[in-house]
Amino acid sequence: MLLTEWAPSLGAMLGFCIVSEGSVRQMAEVSLGLVLVASFLLATLGRAFVNLAPVTWEKSAYLGYQELVDHNYQEAVHHLQTAVRLNPHEAGNWCNLGIAYAQMGMEEKARDALRHACEERPSSRQFRERFASATALIAYRKQLEGKNEEAVRLYKESLEMDESSSVSWYNLALAYEQLRNLPLAKDAAKKAIELDPKNEKFQSFYKKLEE
Repeated sequence: MLLTEWAPSLGAMLGFCIVSEGSVRQMAEVSLGLVLVASFLLATLGRAFVNLAPVTWEKSAYLGYQELVDHNYQEAVHHLQTAVRLNPHEAGNWCNLGIAYAQMGMEEKARDALRHACEERPSSRQFRERFASATALIAYRKQLEGKNEEAVRLYKESLEMDESSSVSWYNLALAYEQLRNLPLAKDAAKKAIELDPKNEKFQSFYKKLEE
């Protein structure tokens, strides 16, 4: 029996990507701060009729984040796409774009955006965990469709980013079993047990593989 530790909605599981690490410039990825908010207000008041200000990645990132907060995901995607186009190296913008896609049920696009976030900031555990969860959820859906080879590939990619998910190891073991690869099924099941030794389902499945 397949297990899932992920919420039915990937977007609900991921949450907003609030980046607290790094410089003030990196903080602007998701919450640009009171100074920038004030500058937007002043710019708006100063140009009441015609806004001639150029579009910047910071402004697009801020607007995208606000739309996420307000659950306007299509608008969030619009602004965040602009932000990553203008500056493709700000990891937090990619993360928030992935979350917006996830909220819209666009799981493949969400995964791709989260992959970009990991590439731009590979040291971020936060981004790796989000990418791993998004990838594992897609693997889970492939497994439900009987596409076990594809599921194996995705679970392995997920676990390369975050090895701590006992459920991913267990589901990977199930996929290997369906593909008649019992040695790898045992290895994956053993890893799941190491991470969650009190899980009776994992123990029972491993014993079944040993028979």
